[in-house]
Amino acid sequence: MRFNITAVFLATLVGTGLAAPLASRSLVGDVGNLLGGITQGVVVDVVLLETQLVSLLGPIVQTIEGALPAATTLASKLVSLVDGVGAEATDALGLNNVVQIVGEAIAMVSQGVHLDAVNAYLNAATGGTIVSLEAALGINNLTQVLGL
Repeated sequence: MRFNITAVFLATLVGTGLAAPLASRSLVGDVGNLLGGITQGVVVDVVLLETQLVSLLGPIVQTIEGALPAATTLASKLVSLVDGVGAEATDALGLNNVVQIVGEAIAMVSQGVHLDAVNAYLNAATGGTIVSLEAALGINNLTQVLGL
């Protein structure tokens, strides 16, 4: 069987073109990349982080913030996980990316993933240290808050 170099080149271009949309970055990946470096001892500009979260996640940020204590932003809440639940997970599991995991869970919810599936992800990813997004954010009845 003979292959023409032009045919191989054309097939490569078509294959690359078709794969490009699949390889595009997902919201969960983008949020994960944004939050991945936030661990104990890392200084974070929460104002810049808040702007980036709003840019990526859109209106869900304001919805969640409406259920947080006054003057608490989602960015500051996520960063605070480093010392709270994140410190427990780091000590118990050697898990340094709790902020990233919770951020990815929020991105999943914003993309329409059912809250039960998100909670199962959190539970598995943190070895049971965080069993629900409600617990991670300190928000009761997140389903009602998010209108799910």
